[in-house]
Amino acid sequence: MKAFNELSIKDQGRELMQVELTPLTVAALDNYLEWSKDKEVVDFIGGGKELSAEEIENRFQQILRSENDFYWSVILNGKNVGHVSFHNIDPVSSTAEVGILLGEKSIRSLGVGAKALRLMELKGRELKLNKLIAEIDNSNVKSIRLFESSGFSFVRDLPDMGAKIYEKAIK
Repeated sequence: MKAFNELSIKDQGRELMQVELTPLTVAALDNYLEWSKDKEVVDFIGGGKELSAEEIENRFQQILRSENDFYWSVILNGKNVGHVSFHNIDPVSSTAEVGILLGEKSIRSLGVGAKALRLMELKGRELKLNKLIAEIDNSNVKSIRLFESSGFSFVRDLPDMGAKIYEKAIK
């Protein structure tokens, strides 16, 4: 899979950031191991349970072997800062669940997530998807804000799971 570039954000002619999606590879495992030390990351990838290095490596290998899901590293100015993914792709309804993890704490709330989601929309169009769906943990307020500001609409609560469903049509 090729990398997807988006035009850099410019401010008065000066480049501020360039976000790129590249296929996830085993080289990103070290990043995952480092990010797993962040409690916010653990809460959302481990369900609040701290994962051992072996558990993280096993999950990572499962991701790399998956034939039904697509994962990309989020690259900011040449550095891996997270990943995005499509899950549960439904060819009948042309929908996919979208996920995002920004592991580098220092870049959260800087617009990187919004740029990455925009790139996911472009990738979704390429895959002939009509709609992206996001299931977001109720306590992940930053993620809820990100998806809402990126044009995703609230669909319903999942009280048994402590989550909300958001959707966005791809045009």
